[in-house]
Amino acid sequence: MVSGLDSVYLRIKAINERIKEINEKVGNIYSSLDINRISKTQNYNITFETQKNTSKTFKEILDEALSKNNSNQENINILSKPDETWKEVIVQKNSNENRESKFDDIIQKASSTYNVPKELIKAVIKAESNFNPFSISPKNAMGLMQLLPSTAKEMGVEDVFDPFQNIMGGTKYLKTMLDKYNGNLFLALSAYNAGPNRVDKSKGIPEIEETQNYVDRVIKFYKEYSKIK
Repeated sequence: MVSGLDSVYLRIKAINERIKEINEKVGNIYSSLDINRISKTQNYNITFETQKNTSKTFKEILDEALSKNNSNQENINILSKPDETWKEVIVQKNSNENRESKFDDIIQKASSTYNVPKELIKAVIKAESNFNPFSISPKNAMGLMQLLPSTAKEMGVEDVFDPFQNIMGGTKYLKTMLDKYNGNLFLALSAYNAGPNRVDKSKGIPEIEETQNYVDRVIKFYKEYSKIK
C-alpha cells in the first residue's frame, strides 16, 4: 500500500514527465515551421518574427514574441479626428493657453453654424471638461461639452469623443436651449446643466447648488473670453 507521501511524490513525478512531454511536442511543432511574417490589421503595423529553434520551449517562444511586440508599440498609429494622434492629444503637455486654443477652428465653425458666440461655446467647454475631449463625468456625460448619450443621439452625434462632433452637437443643444428661453442666458445654461424640465418646474434657475455654481462659472469664463470687465 502506497503511503500518502509516496502518493504525492508519484503525482509530482507524473506531472513533471507530462510537462516535459508537452515541451518536446511543442518544440517539434515549432521546429517544423518557419514563422517569419508580418501581420497587418487596418493601421496597425506590428511585426512578429520567430525563427526556427528546436531547443526553445513554448514559453520561451511566447515570451520572445511578446517582447518584440512591446518593442514595436511606438509604430502603432491610430489617427483621431482631426488629423492628430491620440498620443499627441492625451500625452502632449501644453500650457493652458495652448490647450484652450486647440479647438478654436471647430468652435468658430460651430459659432457660425448655430449663431452662438464663440466665447460662450468656449466658456461652456471650459466649465464642462476644461478642454479634455475624453472627459467622462460620474453621470456619464462625455467629451468636451459633456453630452449625455441621449442628448448626443438627439443632436446627431455618433462619436462623443470626436471633438468636431461633440462641439457641433453641444453647440446645437445650447442653441436649442437659448431659443427655448428667448435668449435668456441664465436659464439656457441652467437647462444645459440640469435639464429643461427642472428649469420649467422651478420657473427659473433651479435650487441646485451644482447648477447655480455652474451658471456662475460659465458666465465668469464668458466674460473673460469676451474681455468684459
